[in-house]
Amino acid sequence: MLILPVYPQKADKDAPYSLSEQQLRSAIFIPKEYTYGKKPPVVLVLATGFSGYSSFSSSMIPLLREASWAEVVLLNLPQHSFADVQANAEHTTYALNYIASLTQRNVSIIAFSQGSIDIQWALKY
Repeated sequence: MLILPVYPQKADKDAPYSLSEQQLRSAIFIPKEYTYGKKPPVVLVLATGFSGYSSFSSSMIPLLREASWAEVVLLNLPQHSFADVQANAEHTTYALNYIASLTQRNVSIIAFSQGSIDIQWALKY
């Protein structure tokens, strides 16, 4: 298996990515009105079978859009999270590191369903 060096890596002991940076970045949806760090970023990780938007369009997105303490980024995992959990975790890890790098802020995460499993894998590996 080819392991590619991908930006950003937070620590020397982080597990390597097996997906290309293009694949990893394609799952991140940053709204056009995003302010890149003026407010703390919150990454929403989808439920199984849904896009990030459809998972949160009637709950977290409207709530956080009005908040002064949060700015939403959506993670749209390939195959609506039906792909391999390792690949989902790579997308999740990359999104967290990428958004933290862009904003120079800590990133909060909100998920449910399989999104929670993807986050656990991302944090562990």
